[in-house]
Amino acid sequence: MTRQNGLVDYALESAGGQVVSTKCTELYQIKTKQYSILGLPVWWVYTSPRYALTPGAMPAECWAFQGFPGYLVVRTYAIIEVTGFSLEHMSRLLAVEGKIESAPKNFSVYGLHGEMDPDPHLFGDYQYNANGTAIQYFPVKYPKTTNIGGVEYPVAYDIIELRVESNHGNPTYTCVYRFRVHGNPLSDIRRATEDSIKDSET
Repeated sequence: MTRQNGLVDYALESAGGQVVSTKCTELYQIKTKQYSILGLPVWWVYTSPRYALTPGAMPAECWAFQGFPGYLVVRTYAIIEVTGFSLEHMSRLLAVEGKIESAPKNFSVYGLHGEMDPDPHLFGDYQYNANGTAIQYFPVKYPKTTNIGGVEYPVAYDIIELRVESNHGNPTYTCVYRFRVHGNPLSDIRRATEDSIKDSET
């Protein structure tokens, strides 16, 4: 499923979304026991930024990094008018003592035209509420438009950058369990543009 609460996730890896880069972000290795024999772990896995684009919210099923800011640059599987984002962390019900100090706190999201875009567009600055639901939705605050014939039309993107600037108190690392990108596909934008042009001509 690419939908969450009725919103399509255009960053979902299984649908074609992909991690482009984490820039200079330093990965934090969380060892997670997968199974054991006589109580001894025999296999361990490590976190990856790809976890942020895949379902799963059990402890340590996340992209873990150390230091700030943490960068995650993703390519959506379609060119879209970006309308919002969802950020997910492990539920407090699964956390030790109900604390999720490794959850992101302050973060911002940008739209890029190319991985090395020198002038990315800021969609908004946000804050993840550690006392809220595990999945939290954040609408675009500053949409990007272009003027064509006196009419403003949305600018579409397929490269999105998440910048995590702080967490809720963990001094060692931050975990992003899922980052979703929501919006309208380019085909819908073109259709709306054509309809607007037709309306202006009548």
